[in-house]
Amino acid sequence: MMLMADTYGADIRLVAFMQYLRLVIVTLFASLVARVFVSQGPMSGIDWFPAISWSGFVATLALATIGVVAGRALKIPAGPLLLPIALAAALQAFSSIKIELPTWLLASSYASLGWHIGLGFSPATLDHVARAFTKGCYFDSRADFDLWRLGFLLTRLAGVDALSAYLATSPGGADTIAIIAASANVDLAFVMAMQTFRLVLVILISPALCRIVVRHIDHAV
Repeated sequence: MMLMADTYGADIRLVAFMQYLRLVIVTLFASLVARVFVSQGPMSGIDWFPAISWSGFVATLALATIGVVAGRALKIPAGPLLLPIALAAALQAFSSIKIELPTWLLASSYASLGWHIGLGFSPATLDHVARAFTKGCYFDSRADFDLWRLGFLLTRLAGVDALSAYLATSPGGADTIAIIAASANVDLAFVMAMQTFRLVLVILISPALCRIVVRHIDHAV
């Protein structure tokens, strides 16, 4: 969402604020719900430098580079994100190479994105964000509540348990939901399949919606 906001001329700082606020709210709700259903054990430490397959790591970096360059060159909607996903899925499905994403690489990537966005905040932006905070909490909480109802429908239509249905339809980040689901007694395959499908669907639809909104704004101006 933030990369597309930057591409189509939206206020990336406000988009980032709303996205991270939604992530915090959803994560808190999902953690509380999972806590009700599952008794948590002691937390394990993070292995920042795990043993990796260097051939897989080099292949991962190559795929990321090729996917980004090809996505931009071919002008595919959200291509720099979708092409690496597609190439990585194909590589893991039809070869013996495993995609390697060590913890330190993920952390540094998230940090770089966060610095890029955070350094763009100004006192005026912070003032605007402060005034939008209450509305942001309301709309993000409302979206989570609406998806709770969708999760309830899944329990009826798909025959899955309530916690699996809730995590499958939760609008939080797929990686966050994966961590919560992995520590709970849920249908992990179903949860991640739904989360991945939602992610791909949003990535495919959002660029077209962004272009429609931009054209509408241009005509209005």
